Amino acid sequence: MSSEKSPIFGSAEETPAPVPAAEEGQSSAIYHGTLESKSSKYTLYGFIGAIILMVVVTLIICIVFGLKRDQGFLYFLLAISLLGFIFVELMVLKMVRNSDLKKERAWFVYFMGVCTIVEALFVDIVIIS
Repeated sequence: MSSEKSPIFGSAEETPAPVPAAEEGQSSAIYHGTLESKSSKYTLYGFIGAIILMVVVTLIICIVFGLKRDQGFLYFLLAISLLGFIFVELMVLKMVRNSDLKKERAWFVYFMGVCTIVEALFVDIVIIS
């Protein structure tokens, strides 16, 4: 083992690699985003759309049943729990968009989305039964 102590999160002295200048006929545009192809971008957008649809349906059901039943506050608590999952999902999406999360770790967006869909399904089952 070396006697050097390296920081956990890397050193602040590191400098990024220089960006090569564009050659003739090539664009020097900077592309934002972590997705490499249009199909993977559209897949992510479709997945997020499915999550939004599930959450909106579940929130409507929570509000309707919360207003109809005697102990309606329990249904509102389920809706607040679902909104907590959505908040975490939005933070993960922000991290991916800002490139704080590496491309190899983008699967976490899908994992959190599946967890959100599963919770929305469970909330629907609890409310309707």
